Amino acid sequence: MDANCPVSTEKEKIAVAAFVGDIHYRTSTPEYRIEKSDFHKVINNKLREMFRKIESFEAYTHIPIFVAGDMFDKARDFLSFWNLARALEEYDYPGTIYVVPGQHDQFHHNQNDTCTSLNALSEYRPCNVQILSGTPLERVVKSRGGWNFFGCGWGEEYLEAPEGDKNVLITHRSLWHNKPIYPGQTEGNVVIETLRMKQNGYRHVFSGDNHKAFNVEMNGVSLFNLGAFTRNSVDLAKQQPRFCVLFDDGSVESFSVGERDVFEMERSDDDKERAEKQDEFSSALAGGFAHTATFKQKLEEIVTAGECGELKLNEEQRSLLRDVVNEID
Repeated sequence: MDANCPVSTEKEKIAVAAFVGDIHYRTSTPEYRIEKSDFHKVINNKLREMFRKIESFEAYTHIPIFVAGDMFDKARDFLSFWNLARALEEYDYPGTIYVVPGQHDQFHHNQNDTCTSLNALSEYRPCNVQILSGTPLERVVKSRGGWNFFGCGWGEEYLEAPEGDKNVLITHRSLWHNKPIYPGQTEGNVVIETLRMKQNGYRHVFSGDNHKAFNVEMNGVSLFNLGAFTRNSVDLAKQQPRFCVLFDDGSVESFSVGERDVFEMERSDDDKERAEKQDEFSSALAGGFAHTATFKQKLEEIVTAGECGELKLNEEQRSLLRDVVNEID
């Protein structure tokens, strides 16, 4: 399950399906990325790289590709829809691309609102994109070799799968393993979730939403949180985008795509340091006032002393406070 393992050369292994998560297709460039324009072309290049690798495997003809949610970064974005549609049309992958909707694919998280970029893409025939969501029948794909693929989009519950070890779940929900996604998160712990998945008949699970990739084997379930295919924030700088391939013997391999270093880390660190200093300055001022002093008197004392509590002011900060004092009647 190593994300850097090479393409399999074992002839007896046949690729069954491929999985990718959180593409977050967009045209605008995220903060601190080294690219300055045409960001959708960066994503296009990674998709093209993924398609080429998939087509290099010995596979059942034109294996399906499953997207575990958040195909788009914004639910209604015509420019992103059009650029992705043209890119998929140009590459012309002969298999079907199935998308489990994420919250970014749903306008205001409304599953019944069909006026979205994802729905438009599914209706753009040259792309061969299908949405894996809705009624139970609309959430199941049966493939060669007896494999069954079940979709579970944002806000949906797991379906019950038939008996057997070839049931695969593709889901978009906030799953976490070693560390919660946000402070205080209690739901989504894979210790509990994999037990539910096992009880519903799943052996393999590919999940999206949590942009930090991880693999875990628990409660008889092989779970692959795919991670972000498009890194929109600098906290993902050390994570390489990937996709996974399921083979007919039940094994799964991960393959990296895209450039490794894509963020301006020095600029990011400088901005972070400035923000921390501003927070320190604001906090010190907020706690440095006695109830008996007027606002202007206290600011004058701080400027004269050049310090506020334990914070030593630099000349720029003292000058700022002098200007504030002079503006107060």
